[in-house]
Amino acid sequence: MKKIPELIISVLIIGIIFYVFQFSASRDRLATEGREIFLELAPVDPLSLLQGQYMRIEFAVERGWLPLPQEINYEGKRAVLKIDERGIATFVGVEGNNDLGPDQVLFRGHLRKMEDWERRREPRSDPVQRGPFKLGKELLVNGSFEKLSGDFAAGWTGRSFRGAAQQKLANVARTGKYSIEISADKASEWGVAMNVPIDMNSEYELSAWVKTENVGGGGRGALLYVSDHPDQPGSNGVKGTQDWTQIKLRFNSGSQKVASINCLFGGWGVSTGKAWWDDVSLRKVEYETIAGDESEVTKGDVERDGPLSEHYVKLEIPQRT
Repeated sequence: MKKIPELIISVLIIGIIFYVFQFSASRDRLATEGREIFLELAPVDPLSLLQGQYMRIEFAVERGWLPLPQEINYEGKRAVLKIDERGIATFVGVEGNNDLGPDQVLFRGHLRKMEDWERRREPRSDPVQRGPFKLGKELLVNGSFEKLSGDFAAGWTGRSFRGAAQQKLANVARTGKYSIEISADKASEWGVAMNVPIDMNSEYELSAWVKTENVGGGGRGALLYVSDHPDQPGSNGVKGTQDWTQIKLRFNSGSQKVASINCLFGGWGVSTGKAWWDDVSLRKVEYETIAGDESEVTKGDVERDGPLSEHYVKLEIPQRT
């Protein structure tokens, strides 16, 4: 039984010796045949992030060789990189008949003519910030409750949170003929809801007009609410007796693909009385992008003199012959 631990230890020692030998041989080969260089990673375009696009890893040297005059023949050519004292490579030109300098190496990348690449790309923007916003198209179908299914508004359904309230299609309206009415003699929390498809990671504005009659109790009153959302977005409520009053809220969809919109009576508590909802609206908030001050946008970014591993990709370039 004692031989088994000794065998395991022997195998581990042999493995360690083999790894050290391979590492040493690799370093010796690199020293005699090539060198290590660092390619700087290009910063991500802030505009693409605002538009929800994914970031593609891009080297700074790519941006150096793209604007070359298109009369240069790129076929089979390699990029000429100059290496500084830290091993960082910068693009200086395309392979030609001239001899390379002692601090230069050849690197094969994806060299493309401008008409094949640069001209198809969107123009590079300066660092951007959010500009003025506008509201997109209406996403709610039948937000004014004019389309009927039986004796109720098409697409809308009642939802009981607690207590017992009554819902109906009412002839009291801000616009059109109808509105939704919710009333409760006893303290209740009740909603009339509709599910609406939405985009993830987007901002939305939900609004409606409400009218109340003797609304009281510990809840917010008559409000708007997005259920089944981790942030539980809810608007301010209207209580007492009020004529048509607009209420609204904004929320970010996060990972949600569906928004459950509620005309809610009560809200974070229960209420009594009577309330009407009309002209419910859900629209996406769309921001314009404007150029910003680069010093403000990039303030707090990584420092240029930080560890190379944070901002550069290390490559092994074979020694030229």
